[in-house]
Amino acid sequence: MFLIGWWKLRKWLQAHSKLLTPILSLSFALLIAWFVTHDQFTLAYGNFRTLVGGKEEASRVTISHQVFAAYRRHSSTQLQK
Repeated sequence: MFLIGWWKLRKWLQAHSKLLTPILSLSFALLIAWFVTHDQFTLAYGNFRTLVGGKEEASRVTISHQVFAAYRRHSSTQLQK
C-alpha cells in the first residue's frame, strides 16, 4: 500500500515540478535520521529486538547486564589491574 501511494504521489509531484520528488525524499531521510538519534527510538528498537530475538537476544541482554554490573562494582584502579 505504501509503495503504491508513493508511486502515485511521485507521479503527481513530477508532473508539477522536477525538484519536488527529490526534496520530499531528502526530507523523509532527514526526518528518519532525526528520529534515530533520539533516545525514545533507541529504547523502542531495543525492546523490539528483545521481543523478536527470542532466546538468543534474551541471553545477550542478560550477559551484557551482568558485565555492566561487574564494571559498576569495581573502582577504576581495580579495573586497570
